[in-house]
Amino acid sequence: LRHENNAAKKTRNGLSMGKFMGRANAFITLATAFGLSAAAFPVHIGPPSPVTVLHLPARITRPGFYVLDRNYHLPRAPALRIEADDVRIDLQGHTVRHRHAGCRKNLIEGYGIANFTIRNGKLEGGMCTLCLRRLQGDIVLQDLEIAHAAHSGIALMDGTELHQVVIAGNQIRHAEYYGIFLQNLGHVRIHHNRIEDSGDYHIFLKRSRDVDIRNNDLQVANVGILIDRSRRNQVRRNRIRFTHYGVYLFRSQGNDILQNVIAYSNEGVYHYQSSGNRVMRNKRE
Repeated sequence: LRHENNAAKKTRNGLSMGKFMGRANAFITLATAFGLSAAAFPVHIGPPSPVTVLHLPARITRPGFYVLDRNYHLPRAPALRIEADDVRIDLQGHTVRHRHAGCRKNLIEGYGIANFTIRNGKLEGGMCTLCLRRLQGDIVLQDLEIAHAAHSGIALMDGTELHQVVIAGNQIRHAEYYGIFLQNLGHVRIHHNRIEDSGDYHIFLKRSRDVDIRNNDLQVANVGILIDRSRRNQVRRNRIRFTHYGVYLFRSQGNDILQNVIAYSNEGVYHYQSSGNRVMRNKRE
């Protein structure tokens, strides 16, 4: 009886758990309204996001956190189509493969999406192995092994209201044309990737700006990095080997090409109708 009275007294004099959670939520909402970051208030409210196991082929039509629990070798593409915002995918080290000569469909694709992450697994085949268009918010492609694309390993096009794109820690091999292809994008970081044996270009920027290409290992292609009608991009501390052109600037202005190592290439940094670019402290081997 004494225990019950004490509990009732605490409920009358204090806050019930429901009221406390409600006030905490209201406080964070008020802080956000005044321009304060919710990260300044380390309060975890509510359970973690539920996890959904993917069964391929699939269409993702709702936001959420998705995982793969086994390998897939599919007779047809696409294996996965993203049709929702705020999607995170962890492949958990598994492989998604579609190897078919003359394939004209992408392995994984998304159109008109915002805030997308995919990481930690192997993707093989497709016209473009990973193809995303009309992007917004934050896009993260990380710790992937991508191989045997009939066209491009990663193709990202047409970013509107992008906050940032991160392409980091990936290995891309045997893409027929492009390892990484970007068109009409800005605020992109391409860091610490290894790209091998792309037919034409390891990294191709087309009409893009504010792209930071840094600390990548690129080897065996016609062109290591092609910058096509793009400006304000940074190409720093990359290692580029066994190419015809290390870096090719095509009708581009205001780019920085600094401190790269270009080895076993016919041309180091080549300019075509380009001006106002800083090309400094690159090393030929």
